[in-house]
Amino acid sequence: MFELAPIKAVLFDFDGPICDVFAGYSAPSVARELERVAGRDSGIDDPHEVLRNAAGSPVLDAVEDALVAAELTAVESAVAAAGGLESVRVALDAGLRVGVVSNNVGAAVERFLFRVGMAGPVWPVVGRPYRAPERMKPDMWPLETALDAIKVERAEVVFVGDSRTDVEAAKKSHLRCVALANKAGKRAMFEAAGADAIVDDMDELRESLEAL
Repeated sequence: MFELAPIKAVLFDFDGPICDVFAGYSAPSVARELERVAGRDSGIDDPHEVLRNAAGSPVLDAVEDALVAAELTAVESAVAAAGGLESVRVALDAGLRVGVVSNNVGAAVERFLFRVGMAGPVWPVVGRPYRAPERMKPDMWPLETALDAIKVERAEVVFVGDSRTDVEAAKKSHLRCVALANKAGKRAMFEAAGADAIVDDMDELRESLEAL
């Protein structure tokens, strides 16, 4: 357990801390579909990186629309992360503002939150800017948009993510970042990136939130 106070808001990344978006519709499969739309074979298994590679090209619109459709389908079979929804509930019960800042499309995040009965309490939801992949994290735009909405001092906001781009975005926006090291090698990566705290699972975060 680690110290979170003072804190008034928690912003969560979506895929990883809250759920496994592509549990039933694998990310590599989606990436292959996007490559077919783009008409190029990159060998990249991350759909968001395929989208980034389409930036500035004539196929961007088609790749973006295909990814939106895939994510909306994927969240129907997404699996909640162990301790993730519990952490959200504990934060809400503690009277904290809880939002989501994701590189997934906002409509997919909202669809999942509706499935689990959190569509109202969790706000704001800031998803991927439409057809503007250059503004995805690690760009500051997603977190800055959320901060503008919640009107909470940065020193009292914590961002929870599971990727290097999450840590980089948090540092750019001068937010404390809790990094979820849910795969081998991530802890060392997060230490190098300067994460403020690193947890191996979301139950560790839940315990720290309960201590508030």
